[in-house]
Amino acid sequence: MGYLNQQESEYRHFGICRKQKIKNLINMNHLKKALYAVLVVMFAVVAFSSCDKNEGLLQSEVNHTTASSELSATRQGGMRSSSLPYFGSSVAGWTKVKSGNNVTLYKKGNNIYIADVDLTRARIGLLFGRSNISNGTLSQNAGSHNFQKNYVSGFAQNESSCFLAVNFGFFHFSKKNHTWDASTYPFKQGSFVDIGGSKVSSGDYTNSAMYTMVVRSDLGVRLDNYGASDWANFGNTYANETKAYVVRNNVGNNPNSTTTKRTILAFTTKSGSYYQRMYIFVSSQGMKEDGDSNENSAKRYIRDFIEAQQNLCVPITFCPLDGGGSTQLYVPGSSEAITTTRKVINALIVKD
Repeated sequence: MGYLNQQESEYRHFGICRKQKIKNLINMNHLKKALYAVLVVMFAVVAFSSCDKNEGLLQSEVNHTTASSELSATRQGGMRSSSLPYFGSSVAGWTKVKSGNNVTLYKKGNNIYIADVDLTRARIGLLFGRSNISNGTLSQNAGSHNFQKNYVSGFAQNESSCFLAVNFGFFHFSKKNHTWDASTYPFKQGSFVDIGGSKVSSGDYTNSAMYTMVVRSDLGVRLDNYGASDWANFGNTYANETKAYVVRNNVGNNPNSTTTKRTILAFTTKSGSYYQRMYIFVSSQGMKEDGDSNENSAKRYIRDFIEAQQNLCVPITFCPLDGGGSTQLYVPGSSEAITTTRKVINALIVKD
């Protein structure tokens, strides 16, 4: 005890006793270890969050299902209703041409558009015209429907709360100026079910990887794998779903064409089985850059946009829609549009 008291008195003239100094040294060691651990984690995050532009999919797994209070505002500080990170924020090189609470439309140059859609709040669905049952002619599946075709603007112009609409489904395209045509792929909306009609067109699903795009209000979109043999049971499989549409998985028609216009859906921000965010890419021109295919060049625009908007890389699932002469964009009350001389069988509408 005498020795400790002596040592303590030696340190007191510095204002610190030995016991306190030992305690401080221990705390300092703990602090150093904690700082080292933080640096290691930061290095790992930086190393694994970088994007490889040449990959078809982004590499890092990032989940944005819960946004902090700081992310409830745009980068400029303006408030919005969507809880998605950086929703509605400005993106370098792109101009916001229309802003809503749950949908924002951007434009690059004169003919490339991307819409950012909060699937948990916006409402999406299909618009289609009158239909009749096919008897199996025109290389269609018996029991499928023929649909009266229209322009996207014709489908959507009288719809209330329409923020935008684009072309959606592939169709048989039996005759270029045919008034009626069959849907290539099955779809269900409400009680209406179409099993898909085409057997021979370039969009025949027996040659393509497919998803069933299941739309649930407030949850988002679920993408189920779909096989060519599933068409006959499509109605029963999705009997309890209100909206279910078969779409392409990753590869669309004529991906290497230098002139083909593109309409592509891109899904991100997954919560459980449902994607909460959808980007709609529409281009009125073909694009083939850096030796890449037309379609991959379009996907690169989407990836670059998302990376610039969110300041990080996220996994993206691409679903190309019908393109080429079918590509159309309708924005009510705006001069922004992509038009064509080709009528289509249905349109995807987005309501804010």
